[in-house]
Amino acid sequence: EFRRVLFRSGQTRSCTVTATHLELESGIKQVGLLRAWTQKLAKLFLLVAKGIDTTANQNKLDNLVKQFAELLPRVIAGYTPEKLPVPITQSLADALISFDTSRVSFLSLLSSSGSAVATVQTDSVAILAKVETAMTQYVSAAGSRNGYVDGSRASLASSLLMLVQKMCKEAVLIGLGKSDLTSQLTSTDRKSVV
Repeated sequence: EFRRVLFRSGQTRSCTVTATHLELESGIKQVGLLRAWTQKLAKLFLLVAKGIDTTANQNKLDNLVKQFAELLPRVIAGYTPEKLPVPITQSLADALISFDTSRVSFLSLLSSSGSAVATVQTDSVAILAKVETAMTQYVSAAGSRNGYVDGSRASLASSLLMLVQKMCKEAVLIGLGKSDLTSQLTSTDRKSVV
């Protein structure tokens, strides 16, 4: 069951939202999971586009799209069974809503054909920037509301998971010949040969 959303972007209203340290930590962990998923979704799309284990990777992509589409609204609205609070500040609510707006177009892009490789590459970086903003807002707001919340540790852990997915995504882009790193690696190889 969803909790009622207390904040909407552009509205002004004052109220106090309280959340336990367990709820705040749960919110930070779930935003961290979403952060890693932005890159994993792109990686799976690119693996399908490359033709690597197409059926299995398409099934993984479809399942992850569904999970992603279910989790973000829960993080925004609060979700009691998972101990997710509603956003505790307006700036956090705004960052999550901005992330959600990008999510809609990003997920629809992932259902397109493999010809959207360049767009997926660009949009995965853009949506990552949105979720990074949301994470920064969450950690800051949680720390200021409750001194028992060590959001930076959870943020760092999820950041490492995201980086692993991002590196895998870049490896597939290199295989597709679409990565900016391809030219850098080629020039590095030439320099090391000389």
